[in-house]
Formats: sequence, structure tokens, C-alpha cells
Amino acid sequence: MISLSFKHIFVGAHASEFEASLKAAVSNAFFAAGFPEVMHFDRSEIFSGFLGKFEKIALQHRLVVLIDDWDYPLSQSFGDQDAFALITATLRSFYVWLGEMPNLRFVLVTGTMHYRETATVLEGISFQDLSMDPDVAALLGYTQEEMETVFASYIGLAAHRQAISTEALLHKLKLLYGGLCFDEDAAVKLYCPYSVNHFFAAVTSQSKEPYFGYYWKCSANTKAALEAYLQQYPLEHEELLQLVQHKFTLSYEELNLAPLCGPVSFKVLLVQAGYFALQDIVADSEVELAPQERSYNCVVPNHEVGKEFDLLLERYLMGYNAKKWLSTESVGIGSSPSLR
Repeated sequence: MISLSFKHIFVGAHASEFEASLKAAVSNAFFAAGFPEVMHFDRSEIFSGFLGKFEKIALQHRLVVLIDDWDYPLSQSFGDQDAFALITATLRSFYVWLGEMPNLRFVLVTGTMHYRETATVLEGISFQDLSMDPDVAALLGYTQEEMETVFASYIGLAAHRQAISTEALLHKLKLLYGGLCFDEDAAVKLYCPYSVNHFFAAVTSQSKEPYFGYYWKCSANTKAALEAYLQQYPLEHEELLQLVQHKFTLSYEELNLAPLCGPVSFKVLLVQAGYFALQDIVADSEVELAPQERSYNCVVPNHEVGKEFDLLLERYLMGYNAKKWLSTESVGIGSSPSLR
């Protein structure tokens, strides 16, 4: 199994730095999987030639390739159009190589965000998008049942140390860390595992007091990219009103197809980044059997994410584009309890 995390690949100021870091990451991943010979591959070769040397290994073994945070280098360079374009070109070469590698058993690529420019990265490569697949809806979070069974002993201990009932503790956990949902049936609601794990980490400690902290901001790597997007693509007035109210509607096509086939709206990016989640299917589209015919109500999933989203929105409202709107018409900030 070859495991790569793009979060640890150095982006750098030049394409050559990112390419060199990607070469090193690929070599280290193969080395960790039991192929020491890769450390002798000449990294000064052109990118395609260097990657081609790994095909001999692929011919002799059925490889499983796991790639996490595939979009992280793009998010880190989104505010620099030249750097973004160069990194996109390098990633395109990488995925062409991966798509053509012989004898692969399975490839799983995970990440957070698509951008309008990245449709070409996977262009021509056969893959299945599982982003809204109900069969894997619970893969990256804790369900209510898991919270109440797997963490049963922790919940009891935490409630005792907080001097509240287990029901009250579960209610607080849901308000703070629950509500995540991304499947096309809008049925599976999840808790953020990063936040839940951090909360319970202090429960068994004698020196730490468990508290309801805001942990999600440390696990998400999308704020800089969203702010850079807003600098390039100002919000329309109606869209800004919807964001202040913490609720908007998106179609299945917007959520699932637009990232691969055309421009992406800021609202779609907010769902991809986890700032908004699917609450339910819009009533007049729920009778449709095909998911492609549905529309979804999207909301900020919990208090923890809401706090970070309000900070993001407030920074935008204090900028040049917000001043343009506020000089002509109020956007009703005072009507939103979360922005008081």
C-alpha cells in the first residue's frame, strides 16, 4: 500500500520546489511500503521521466494507492494565480501517470475542495466520485449510534466531571460538533471526529479538565483559500444576504457536477469546505426518485463551525467589497443572532 499525504508537500514559491517536494514524497511513500530501491532514483530527471521509473515496481506488484488532502497544495496557492497554474500543471502530470500505471488494484483520493480551474487535473482519467454516495456517508465522521455506544464510558465519565447528566452532555456535543451531512439522501448526520476526539482526550486525564472547546478550525485548511477566492470573486448582494442568514439552497447538479464541469460558486465551496452541510431535501423535490432532480437546504452544521464562519464573513464584510454594499443598502447583519 502506497500512502501519500499532500498536506506535507512543500508548495514553495516556484513550481520546481513543489515538483521536488512531490518527487520526495512519492519516493518516501514507496520506501515506507517496502521498496528501498526508489531512494536511488535520480530526482534531477524531468518529472515524467522520474515517475516512469516506478512502473517497474507496479508491474511486479498489485498496488493500492491512498492519497489524502489532494487539494491542499492548491488551497495554499489559491491567492497566487501563477503559482496555482503551475501547481495545477504538475498535479495533472502526476494524475496522468497514476491513471496509466499498470496493475493497480485500487486508488482512493480524498480531499476537501474543488476549484473551477482544477477540472483539468483529472481530465480524461476514469474515476468514481464518492463525495455524495450514501454507501460511504459515515466514513469520515461519527454517527449518533457510534457516539452513544463506542464512547459510552467516556460520555459517562465526562458527564460526571462536568456535573451534568449524560443527556445534557450529548445535547451539548451535538450542538457543538454534530450536524455534518454530505450524502445525496441528506440522511446520515455525523459528528466531527477531530473535535470529538480532542474533547474526550482530556476525560481520562487527572490533570486536564474536559471542556467544550472549538477544535475544528485546527483541522480545516480551507480558510485561506476561501478568503483568496473572495478577493477574486466578490459576492453578489443576494448571495451575501443568504450567507448572513446561515442558510441557502443548492441543487444536486451544483453540488455534484459543477466542480467537474464548470464554474464553482462560493456557496458550493462552503459546502465542500465543511462550513455548510446538507440539512434536508427541499420538499418539492423530495418526491423525485433520481437524486439528480433534488435540491438541498444547506445550513451551518453546528456552533463550532458557525463561529469560524462568522469570523470569515465578518472579515469579508469589513473589506472593500462589503463597503460597496453597505454604502448603498444595509445587509441586515443585526438580524442574525450569530453575528451579534
